[in-house]
Amino acid sequence: RAAPVHLVQAQVTLLCLRTAECCFRSAVMAEDWCAAATRRVEKGSDGVWIRFGPPVDDSLMSRFFSVRFNPITSGAATVMLFGFVIVLLAIGVDREGCLTESSEDGAEIFRHSACYTPQIEFSFWMKWVADCFTWLYIGSQDCWVVFLAVLYFSRFADMKLGKDDDEPEFSDFAWFSMVFSCGVGVGLFFYGVAEPIWHYVDVNRYGHQWNGTERLPDNERAQAAMNLTWFHWGLHGWVVYAVVGVLLAFLHFRKGLPMTIKTCFYPLIGERIYGFWGDFVDSISIVATTMGVCTSLGLGVFQINAGIRKLTGYPNWIKLSYYNAENFGEWSDRVDSLRDYYLDYPVDSAFRKAHNFTDENGDLIIGTASKIASFVDTNDEQILIIWLITLVATFSVASGLQVGIQSLSMICLYLGMFLMMVILLMDDTWYIMNLYTQSLGYYLWDFLRISFYSAAFAQSDHGAREGEASWYMSGWTIFYWGWWIAFAPFVGIFFARISKGRTIRQFLNGTMTLPIAYNFAWMATFGGAGLKMEMAADKFGVTCDTNGFARANVCRVVERMRPSGYGGNPEVFCSTLTKLSCRGTTDMIFDVLYQYADLGPFMGVICLISLILYFITSSDSGSLVDDIVSANGIEEPPVVQRVYWAFTEGAAATALLYQGRLNYDAPDAGLRALQSASICVGLPYTFLICFMCVSLWRALQYERGELKWGESQFKHSILDVGVTAYG
Repeated sequence: RAAPVHLVQAQVTLLCLRTAECCFRSAVMAEDWCAAATRRVEKGSDGVWIRFGPPVDDSLMSRFFSVRFNPITSGAATVMLFGFVIVLLAIGVDREGCLTESSEDGAEIFRHSACYTPQIEFSFWMKWVADCFTWLYIGSQDCWVVFLAVLYFSRFADMKLGKDDDEPEFSDFAWFSMVFSCGVGVGLFFYGVAEPIWHYVDVNRYGHQWNGTERLPDNERAQAAMNLTWFHWGLHGWVVYAVVGVLLAFLHFRKGLPMTIKTCFYPLIGERIYGFWGDFVDSISIVATTMGVCTSLGLGVFQINAGIRKLTGYPNWIKLSYYNAENFGEWSDRVDSLRDYYLDYPVDSAFRKAHNFTDENGDLIIGTASKIASFVDTNDEQILIIWLITLVATFSVASGLQVGIQSLSMICLYLGMFLMMVILLMDDTWYIMNLYTQSLGYYLWDFLRISFYSAAFAQSDHGAREGEASWYMSGWTIFYWGWWIAFAPFVGIFFARISKGRTIRQFLNGTMTLPIAYNFAWMATFGGAGLKMEMAADKFGVTCDTNGFARANVCRVVERMRPSGYGGNPEVFCSTLTKLSCRGTTDMIFDVLYQYADLGPFMGVICLISLILYFITSSDSGSLVDDIVSANGIEEPPVVQRVYWAFTEGAAATALLYQGRLNYDAPDAGLRALQSASICVGLPYTFLICFMCVSLWRALQYERGELKWGESQFKHSILDVGVTAYG
C-alpha cells in the first residue's frame, strides 16, 4: 500500500537532514586535531586486542563473561611483576651478604654478616638516585607547581574535561571522597603522628642547628617538624597527580582518546603512541601501580595488626593469644617446626646471636620458642588481613565505581573527619587551632626556601659535622618525591576516570586546594596532639623504660586558672603520657587515641575500621586502574579482568610477607625492597611528567585553534625504531 505523499516528503526531508548532519560531522571530524586517533579507537586499531565473549553492552553477561585486553601490555606487566617478586623470594637472606664495621682495640674490623641482599641493593639504587638527582626532583617539582599555577589562572582554566554540555558524573562530595581516598588516605594514618615525631627527635635539617653550644629550643624544633611534614604533604606532593589527571581527563573525555599513559603523549608525537613504546610505557605503568599498591597493602597490615593487638590486649589474636611456659602444653606440638624456623635464620643474625634454642644440656629454651611462635602467628595474621582486604576490594571493584568505590570512599572520609573532630574537641582545642594558624604562616613564609632546598652541603664530603645528616634528604624528601611520582600513573588515571564534566579549574581545586587543606588540618590535629604528648613526656620524665611500655599516667597542673567562681584554684589534668619516639611507627596513632580515657578504645575501633576501609579503597582503585590500562584504556573493563588484577596485588604482597617469616630481624625486608624499586621507577617518570606538561599546554592550544595540528609536533624521535612493528 502506498504511503501518503506528505509522509514521503517528510521522510525524504528527514533523510536529507540526517545526511547533511553526518556530512557536517565528518567534516568536523576531518578538521579536528584528534581525528586520526579517534578513528583508530572507533575501528579498534588503537592497540593489540584479545576479545572474546558477549559483545560490549550494559548487560550482566557482557560485564561478567567478556574479556577485552591488550596481551602485550598485560603479559609484559605480569611477567615483569611476578618475575621481580620471584627474584626477591629466591635470593632470600644471604648469610654473608654484607660487611659490618666494628672497632676493637682502636682498629676498624670488617666482618661478613647476614642481610637481605635485595633490600640492600635497591636501597643503594634509591640512595644513588637521591645523590645524583636531588636537583632534578627538587627542580622539577617546583616547575610543575608553577606550571599548574599558571594553568589555573590561564585562559584555558574554564575549558571542560569533556564535551561542553557534559555534566559531572559524581557529586562534589563523592568526587572529593574518591580523590582523597585514592590520593593519600592511608598515608595520613601511617604518618599523621609518626612523621612530626621523627622530625622532632631526629637529625633533621633544622633540629641540629646550633645556637652557641645548645640545640634549638624544643618549641622551635617542634615547629620545624610540623613545617617539614606540611611540605611533604602539600603542593609538591599532589602536583604530579594533578598533571597526569587533568591531561588524561581532557584527552579522553573531550577528544575520545584511550585512558592510558601513552595517550598523554599524543599531542607531541601523534599516532606513534600506538606501537611498541606506547605499550612499553603502559606496561611499566601497570607494574609501578601494582608494586606501589601491594607495597602499601603489605606494609599497611603491620599497622592494622598493631591496632588489633592494641584492642585485644594480647600479642596475637589467632591460635593462642600468647606463648609462655604456663601454656606450653597447648603448643608443645609445634616445637619441631619452630626449631626448623630457628635453623633457617642465619647464624650471625641478631636473633640467633641473642637467643639459643636449647641450653647446654640440650633442653628447649621456652622463651626462644615462644618468640618464634608468636612471630610466625603474627605473620599468619598479616596474611589473613591481606586476603580479607583483597576479597572485599575485589567485590568493591567488581561492583563498579558508582556502587563499591564511591560508597566506601564516602564512608572513609566521614570516619576520618569524625576522628579528627573528636581529637580537636577532646584535646587542647585552642592549642591545635593556634598550631594550624601558626604552621600555615610558617609554610607560606618558608615556601620558596624549603621548596628549593637540596641539601648540597649536607650531602657533600665536606659537610659540616654539626649539621644535617647526609642521609636525611634521601630518607625523607627524595623518598617522598619518588614515592609520589611512582604513584602518579595510578592516581592520575583514577583522577581522570572520575572527573568527567568538570572544568580544569574545578579539577585543580579538587585535586590540589581542598586535599592539601584537609592534609594540613589532619597533620595539625594528629601531629600536634602527638608532639604535645612527646614534649609532655620529656617534661615529666617519661622514658623508653618507664613501666616497660614508655608510658605513665601523669597528673599535672595546667598553666591556666579556673574561673573566679572556683576560687582561682589551679586546674589539674591527668592522662596517660607515652614517649612516642620510643614506640613503633604503627603504634603511635593508637597511643595518641588511647590517652582519651574511656573514649580511647572506641576511637581505636573507629581508627581501625577507617584504616581497613582506606586500604580496601586503595586496592580496588588500583585494580581498576590496572584493568583500564591493560584493556587499552576503556572506561568500564570487564569484571573478570578486575578480579585478576585485585588478586595479583594480594598474591604479590602475600608472597613477600610470607618470605618475611624467614627473616626475624626484618620481616618487611621484601616489601621494603619492592618499595625501593618502585621509587626508583620515579626517576624516568620525572622526565615523562615534564613532557606531559608540554603536551597538556599543546593540547589546549590545539583545542582553541591557537596552533595548527602537525606544526608543533616532534618530527623525529630516537624511539621510532620498532614503533610500527605491530598495531
